[in-house]
Amino acid sequence: MKGKQTNDVIFLFLLICIFGILGQGWWLGNGFLEKNMNTDTSRFEKTNADKAPFVIVAMGDSLTKGTGDSSGKGYVGYLVDRIQESANRRVALSNIAVNGEKSGQLLGKLKHPSVRKQVEAADVIVMTIGANDLLTGETIKNINFAQLQKNKAEYVRNLRAILSHIRSQNTKANIFYLGLYNPFSNVENAALTSSVIQNWNATSARVCAGFPKTAFVPTFDLFSAMVKNYLSNDMFHPNARGYRLMAERLAQYIL
Repeated sequence: MKGKQTNDVIFLFLLICIFGILGQGWWLGNGFLEKNMNTDTSRFEKTNADKAPFVIVAMGDSLTKGTGDSSGKGYVGYLVDRIQESANRRVALSNIAVNGEKSGQLLGKLKHPSVRKQVEAADVIVMTIGANDLLTGETIKNINFAQLQKNKAEYVRNLRAILSHIRSQNTKANIFYLGLYNPFSNVENAALTSSVIQNWNATSARVCAGFPKTAFVPTFDLFSAMVKNYLSNDMFHPNARGYRLMAERLAQYIL
């Protein structure tokens, strides 16, 4: 009887040792595996700063060029700063905007091989176009509605062609068209000019709505109050404060 008890104790002791060894091996093995899995996957983790740059192509007229901003940044430059700060993402910018450019001129530019390559590589395309098709400081004083309708019809054809051309070259990029504001809100016929510009904006928005991944970004309201505070010395183009407002509005669509 005593011998049987002794054997049982020995057997129980051996079982405890075996399970202890197995348990230690399981813990060590899983701990080692987990540690090495974490180490291996961390090698492939990338911060946003390490990713390929976010490519922005900016095009159009003097508003996209940044005319009126003493720093030269314009809304495009402030937008780049905002993206790099908020998203911790490098930005590659190509700004092909030209002072005084009209919609027909932009359409012609898009056919150049060098511009095509830039458009094809873009993640985002931003533009302002149409102000020079619509009104200038001279014509605003005496609006010719017959000429205005003619200009508008040609502009609409060009804008559709511009967006079609861009979309045929790049199906993935988001396109952002910034609408017009009224820099002439302090002239005698301010109500009339505001009506004309808002109607022009509504037409542009409808054209944009007909294309995928294309958004009309309003700016009219940004300048509707205290417009003088946001205009440069020429009283037409925005100053730095005005361009920052535009950049912040656009950033809301992108970020």
